[in-house]
Amino acid sequence: MQSNITRFAAYIFSAHFFTVLVAARPLAQPTNDTTPSLTLNWHNCSSSDPSNLSCSQLNVPLDWDQPHGAQISIGVARLQAADQENRIGSLFFNPGGPGEAATDFIAYAAAGVPFFTERVLKHFDLIGMDPRGVGTSTPIKCNASLWNQRVSYFPTNEAAFRKMVMHNKAVGESCLELTGPLLRHVDTRSAARDMEALRVALGNEKLNYLGLSYGTQLGAAYAQLYPHQIRVMALDGNVDHSQSETSNLVTEATAYETELNRFANWCAQTESCALHGTDIIKLFDDLVAEADATPIPAPLCAETKQCRPDMTGEELRFNVQGLLATQNPEPGMASWADLATYLAEARAGNASDLSTTIARSDSDNNVFSGLAVECLDWTHKSTTLADIVYKEELAQVVAPHTQGASQTWTVQTACIGWPAPVVNPPHNASVEATVPILLVNAKFDPETSYVWANGLLNQISTGVLITRNGDGHTSYGLNGTTAAAMDSYLVNGTVPAPVSVPAAVDWSTVEIATAIGCACLPTYGLIFLRRGAVRAPVTGNGSRSLWGSRGAGNSSAEDKGPKYSSSKVPTTYRHGAEEYNPSGDRVHLTRIHRGAEQGREYPMDSIYVQYTVEVV
Repeated sequence: MQSNITRFAAYIFSAHFFTVLVAARPLAQPTNDTTPSLTLNWHNCSSSDPSNLSCSQLNVPLDWDQPHGAQISIGVARLQAADQENRIGSLFFNPGGPGEAATDFIAYAAAGVPFFTERVLKHFDLIGMDPRGVGTSTPIKCNASLWNQRVSYFPTNEAAFRKMVMHNKAVGESCLELTGPLLRHVDTRSAARDMEALRVALGNEKLNYLGLSYGTQLGAAYAQLYPHQIRVMALDGNVDHSQSETSNLVTEATAYETELNRFANWCAQTESCALHGTDIIKLFDDLVAEADATPIPAPLCAETKQCRPDMTGEELRFNVQGLLATQNPEPGMASWADLATYLAEARAGNASDLSTTIARSDSDNNVFSGLAVECLDWTHKSTTLADIVYKEELAQVVAPHTQGASQTWTVQTACIGWPAPVVNPPHNASVEATVPILLVNAKFDPETSYVWANGLLNQISTGVLITRNGDGHTSYGLNGTTAAAMDSYLVNGTVPAPVSVPAAVDWSTVEIATAIGCACLPTYGLIFLRRGAVRAPVTGNGSRSLWGSRGAGNSSAEDKGPKYSSSKVPTTYRHGAEEYNPSGDRVHLTRIHRGAEQGREYPMDSIYVQYTVEVV
C-alpha cells in the first residue's frame, strides 16, 4: 500500500526539486554473472551530492532458488550518520508502494527535507534499498501506450469484462517482453532475501528497519525468514499478507469509506473548508455519476501530459483514497483542505488535481513496478464476470459511496490475465523473533486498516502495537508523539506500552489530531490535547478540575476554562477519572503507571506516568 510519502514524492518531482540528485543514477540491467557478489563500491550519486550521500549497486540472484544463475542489480543509497562517534548502525528504510524508490527519499533527506527525525539522522546511516524492479534497481519496463489505455475495472457486462482481461494480458505481455524473466521474480519474499544480502554486505550488523505501508509487508517477510538477525524493526501502516480476497476487499473498502465519511464530518465542522456547508457525500456521489456519464475535463493534465486529460467517476473513486491519507498540512503532501478544494474545482468543471497519473515512457518503472509486485504477491482468482459482479455487489453493501475502489480492488482485477503466476501467496507470517517488533497504526487509516494491524500483530510472537487515535495513512512522517515513541524504540530499543504514547512531548512537534497525553510535572500537571481539539478537564483528588494550561504550543490566550497556579495544582490524580467539559465532549482518562489499579491515587511528581485520553 502506498504511504503518505508517496504523495510527497510526486510533489517533489512536480516542483523539480532535487532532480539532479536522482536523474544521474543509472538503471541497472540484468547480468549473466555466475557468482553472487556481495561487494558494495560506493560512489557519488551525482555530481552535486553532499559528501555524506553515496550510492552503490549490489548484485543478487535473479532467482534465489538458483543462486549461481543470472544476476540482477539492486540500487542502494546511503546517508551517513551525522554523529559517527555515536553511530548505532545502518537503518534500512522502505517508504511503501510497492514501487516507491527508497533511494529517492535518502536523497531528499540529504538535501534537508525534514521527514526523518534528528535523532535518527544523528545515530544511523540511512539505507535506501530499491526493491528489485523498482527505482535504480534492474527495472520493470512496459509499453506505456498500452498501459495508458483507459479500461474499466468495474465491468458490468461480458463485453466490458473481456475488454478488461484483454487489456490486462496485453499490458502484462508487453512487460514480459520488455523486462524479461525478472517480471516473474519481483515478489516480496525475494526482495526480503535481497535485503538480507545487503545487510551482510554492509558488515553483517543486526538489522535496524523502518518500513511504511507496503514496507511493513517487506519487513514482516524479512522477519519470517531471518527472525534472529533483527535489532529493531518498526512497521508503520500495516499490511496483513494472510487474508482471503474477500476479507482484504471488505477490510480496505470499509477503511476508505469510513475515512471519506470522517472527511465529510471534518469539513462540516471546519469553516475554512472549501466545501463547508456542502453535503460532501452527496457531492461525491453526484460527481461520480456525472463523470461516469461524461468525463470531467482536466485541462492542466492535457497541458502537462502527466495525467489523463479528463476524469471518469470510477477514477474519482480510486483517486480520492490517496488524498485522504494526510489530514493536516504537511510539506509536499495534499491535505484534507486541499481535497475539498479539488472537489470544489471538479464541481466547477476542472478535475486536474483529481485525474489519474499516466506512464510517460516504457521505462517509467515507478508506475509499472507496483502492479508487477502485487500480481506475484496476491491471489486474483476471479475468472468470470459473475465473480467480479459478486465482489461489486459486496463492495456496494460495505462501501456504498466508494464501492470498493481501492488498491485491493486493482490487484484483484488488473492482475487477471497477468503472464507471471503468484509465487508469494498470502500466508501467516508466523514470526518467531527474539526481540520486540513494533507495529504502529492510525485508527482511521484509509489505506492500511487498523484491522490489518491487529491481524499482523497476532502473527508476530514479540509484536507490540501502538495506536495513533487519528486519521491518515502512516504516522512517522507527522513527527509527533507517535514518531517520538518510534524514535525511542529505534535508537534505544525502548518498547512503548501497548496502545499508548509516551507522556513527554516536544510542544513544537505535537501532531494535529486528537487527544494524546499528559506532561507530568511536579508543579504544573498538564493534560493536553493536540491542536484543534477541545481542552480536557480531569478530576483531581475527586474534587477539583485541572485544565491544561497550554496545548501544542498555543498561547494561554487560547486556553479554555480555569487555569490553576502551581500552588493550586492537585497533588494526585485518580486512575480512571472522568469529567465533562462545557462543550459536552466526554473525556476518559486512563493512567498507566507500573500496574496502576483502578481508584488508587498516585503522586503527580512521577515522570513515568503515561496517559491515554480519548474524546468520545
